[in-house]
Amino acid sequence: MANFRSLGTNDASWHCRSVGWARRAIASRNCAEMGFRLYLCGDLDGYRMRFFSGHAMSKNWIAVASAEHVRLGRSNGFMQVSHGKSAPLRRIEPGDRVVFYSPTDAFRGKDKLQSFTAIGVVKEGAPYQVDMGDGFSPFRRDVTWQTAAETPIRTLLEQLEFTKGNRNWGYQLRSGLAEISELDMLRIARAMGASLT
Repeated sequence: MANFRSLGTNDASWHCRSVGWARRAIASRNCAEMGFRLYLCGDLDGYRMRFFSGHAMSKNWIAVASAEHVRLGRSNGFMQVSHGKSAPLRRIEPGDRVVFYSPTDAFRGKDKLQSFTAIGVVKEGAPYQVDMGDGFSPFRRDVTWQTAAETPIRTLLEQLEFTKGNRNWGYQLRSGLAEISELDMLRIARAMGASLT
């Protein structure tokens, strides 16, 4: 996971240095008086400043589904994982970010698409059930999907924390939903040409 440092109301500034550079982060009194705290998180180009209210920080998730299923969810503003199970979706909170990885293009297909196919932010609201007929009633969550290009994972295998140096990286995705670091999410978003701000 990415390392975070919280600057409280008594911190005027914090100097951070990494490989020959330095940047100062100022925690303003106005933000402190409003009950905000400043968080610094490791980013691609150094340290990124993020403001959060008193709520817990958002998490980052990678979900797994065939591209055809992901595209259906993307066009209709929802996500669905693990054949419609509710338990994985209950781990996710509104404001969390999610990226879909599709091993194949078609459900139970033999092709090896192995690409990131959608990325977005989970909307407010709890998981809900939809009657699809024939006794199938999957659980879903609504997501604000971002404009993004489907991107092969092979271009990022040596950059992402959960894949770098790990030949069996796919094993950790077997449940259909796994938490990843913010740094990995930022790298994936950049590769897909997506904005999550």
